[in-house]
Amino acid sequence: MHLALGMLLAALPVAPFTSPSQIVIPSNTPVIETGIYRKANWLRMGRNGSPSFMSDNYIGTPRRRGNIVSFYEITRSHRAETSKLNRHTPNYGNALFLPGYTATVYRFDCSNDRYSTETPLSITEAWGDTGDTGGFHHPINRNETKWARTPGQVRIMIEGRPYWAVRPSMDPRHEDKPVEWISIRPGSYGASHIDYACTKL
Repeated sequence: MHLALGMLLAALPVAPFTSPSQIVIPSNTPVIETGIYRKANWLRMGRNGSPSFMSDNYIGTPRRRGNIVSFYEITRSHRAETSKLNRHTPNYGNALFLPGYTATVYRFDCSNDRYSTETPLSITEAWGDTGDTGGFHHPINRNETKWARTPGQVRIMIEGRPYWAVRPSMDPRHEDKPVEWISIRPGSYGASHIDYACTKL
């Protein structure tokens, strides 16, 4: 029994604690640009993590229309195993040590020192899921005691591992909101971001 448990724990997914120079978003991914996303260190908000956690930004092909520069961005977050939190920790979850991904649309208004962001796609791990199981769910009663699987999910592969991707609008709780433009303060991280986007992309 102990041998079988040890083999199971050893087989649980743990990715190397590194960050690649680029990631590839597969062609069956809905909504966002697919293909190569390259690391964009200039888009960081300070440090990119700690000895046991890292977060890196990757962007697709920038687009310029008039005074607006826009692009899709993927934030890749990754947790390392430690002596306190590792694959032997009870109830840690199947994919705690796999990279997680967040998709964002960035728009920079180069003439008015402002920017906007939107979340066009939700992504979650699909490790161990078979068929149409796992992924995103939403409540189907007022007390949120019954849940249903959110429709429209697509199984995609990123860095050789399975994930579910879905438009946030597929969740019945989703509310469409107008694009909000945020003014950028001089000396902020946003100021360095818009300077780079408007002059070097």
